[in-house]
Amino acid sequence: GQYNLHLGNRYEVLSHTLPKNAVPLRDLMATHLDIRKEGDDLKTFLRAVFRHLKSYLSRESQIAELSHEGLSEYISDVKKTNNLTDLTITLKVTEQDNDTAAEIEIRLNYEPDKDRPKPGSLQINVSEMWEESLDNLVTQCDALYTSRLKEGLLAAFADA
Repeated sequence: GQYNLHLGNRYEVLSHTLPKNAVPLRDLMATHLDIRKEGDDLKTFLRAVFRHLKSYLSRESQIAELSHEGLSEYISDVKKTNNLTDLTITLKVTEQDNDTAAEIEIRLNYEPDKDRPKPGSLQINVSEMWEESLDNLVTQCDALYTSRLKEGLLAAFADA
């Protein structure tokens, strides 16, 4: 969709249609457009707004992709914060030689202006029957740092 940001004299926000939780406008304005400081930089401010909005929309799109075919039958729950910077995905996983399904909870944290998880933020919780496989699962889930969520999960669990 289209988003608008209307600025008035001295760069005050007159109105905007940005998602409420996506762009911390006041913080960005204080950082980039404080008229009491030298070096007001409208260009840098607008780039920061764009980065936040683009990252939010990317995270939103990636979460929506999880409900499409290919993964929806394996995902039992997705929890997220309003600004989509904390995400918890609960997967139902079965071993090839065992029909018993186990739940694996994957938690990821994002910077507000990034669309990939923070390095080192991955946390995995597993049932007791999977605890011995935890190190392997963490290694398999490294794909989540460099791929979109759906592709990262498919890469991590295609052979799990």
